[in-house]
Order: sequence, then structure tokens, then C-alpha cells
Amino acid sequence: MKTIAHFVLLTCVAIGGLAVPASAAKGGKAPGAPAGPVLPSVKLRHLIDETLPKINGLAGPNAVKDRTALVEVQADYTAKYNLASATDKPMYQAAVVVMNALVGAVDEHDQAVANFRYSKSVHGPQDKKDMDISNTHQGWGSGRTAEANNAKENKENSDSHKALLAKEEMMNRGAIEAWTNRAGQIRAAVEQVYANELVVEKQTVALRAAAVAATTPAATPPPKPKPQTPTQASAAEQYSPVGTWTGEKSLWVLNEDGTFKHGTGGGEWSWKDQSKGALTLKWKNGRESNATFSPDGRSLQVDLLAGGQATLKR
Repeated sequence: MKTIAHFVLLTCVAIGGLAVPASAAKGGKAPGAPAGPVLPSVKLRHLIDETLPKINGLAGPNAVKDRTALVEVQADYTAKYNLASATDKPMYQAAVVVMNALVGAVDEHDQAVANFRYSKSVHGPQDKKDMDISNTHQGWGSGRTAEANNAKENKENSDSHKALLAKEEMMNRGAIEAWTNRAGQIRAAVEQVYANELVVEKQTVALRAAAVAATTPAATPPPKPKPQTPTQASAAEQYSPVGTWTGEKSLWVLNEDGTFKHGTGGGEWSWKDQSKGALTLKWKNGRESNATFSPDGRSLQVDLLAGGQATLKR
């Protein structure tokens, strides 16, 4: 059975580690050249959130039906890696590792579902046969003997069947519990390679900026200062509300594990409608409130339990 670690290992062997090579600093474009390719982190985050929840269980039909789409994205990033400049190669390399992990997760889940269904379809045969045929013509009183033997065998067969069902139920529970643990390991592995991809993305952006600065003539007078524009959110910030938010009087912290803190209170946060930026905050005291995440990733509007709203920035 192929595992997530196996797929990640294959990728690292095929195209190297995740570290940015020193030669990448020389791979920038000259001033005036077109901007670099779109960063892949937002698309990867979407695919992770769409795929991983579907591999949590073993019962019912296989919910992961988009493997072909994942493989197509995997092939796309592999092609971009092969054609990319030295500066951008590590970024696409990291994206390929993430896609390999997702495809590996789907394949491992498919195999686990198939094994689970097969184990449920296997039933052991009864050990003893009905003695009605062998006892029917054994002489005087054979009918009573046959009836007694049949009754005894029916009970033994029934007890054996019940034991088989109990054993099967125990094995099914064990398989489900084992997969639940494995699914958690898979999620952790995918999130780790995605975190690596975000780091490489930031390094790629920095290398692009350094390459442009290195090719700028020293005698060129600096341009006149322009009015500053609000800092744009990174690709990850535009997609996720995770981080520290500042209000007028206090700080709010939304953690990646789905928890949040505000002052001495807190609870759990979750998406209510991600396409609209709608979140739900479930406080430890049992109450709930709503929040709205802005499309640019820079503000968070929170409904306060005491009434009113707070606009948070980061």
C-alpha cells in the first residue's frame, strides 16, 4: 500500500529537496520583464480543504471522486517546474510535493475502503452439517434421534453465527478506528508539506525582488516617492483568517487548529460559508456569534456577544 510518506519521498528523489539553491538568486528577470507566475498556494489550499474531509471515513460509497482533477493539477505543476527559471523552480517543486501528497491520500483511502468492504463480505462457513439425512433411516426411534440432533445442531449453528457476527463487528470497529488514526496522520503530513510550500513561496518572492534590485543601475536616481498604498495581504492571508487581529481595545487570535482567543475568553471558529467569507464563533460558554472575513484578507468584522460589532485589522 502506498502511503503519503512514500509519495513525498518519490518526489524528493525525482526533483530534489525543498531548499532553495544558491544559484536561484541569479535567475531573476531584468527590469521591465513581465511579472512572475501566479503563486500556487491559494489553489493548493483550496484543493486540500476540498479533498481531506472526504477521506475521514470508510463506511458508505467512496466520496473521493476527483482524483483525475488532482492528477491534472499535479501534472500541470510538474510541467511548470520543468519549464521554470532557477528562481521559480523550488516553488513549483514544493507545489508538486503537495499534489503528490494529496493524490497519495486519495489512493490510500481508496485501498482502505476496498479492504474494509472485502472484510465485511467474508463470512466463515458453519462447522457442522445438519444430521437430518444421516439419521432419518437408522431404525426404530431414529426420527426422535434426528429431531434431537437437528435441534442441537441448529443451536450450535446459531451460536456460531452469532459469534461470527460479533467477531466481524469487533473487526469492523477496529478497522474504522485504525483508519481514523491514519487519516489524522495523513492530514498532518499534507499540512506539513503545504507549510513548506508557503515558506518556499516567500523565498521565491524575495529572490525575485533581489534579482530586480541587483540588475538596477547604481547611477539611476531613485524615483519620486509615491503615496503609500495599504499593504496587500499575502496569498495565504487572503485565503485564511488564521493569525492575530487587532481591535480598538483588544487582540483576537484565530489559530490553525480551529480555536480562537479573545482576552480571557475564546472557543472554536469554523467556516459557515467560505465563498462569502462567513465564519461562526462558538464560545466556551455555549453561545455563538458570527464574523465576516473580507475578500482582501485584511479585515474581520465580528458580532460581539454584548451587542454591536468590532472591526479587526492585521
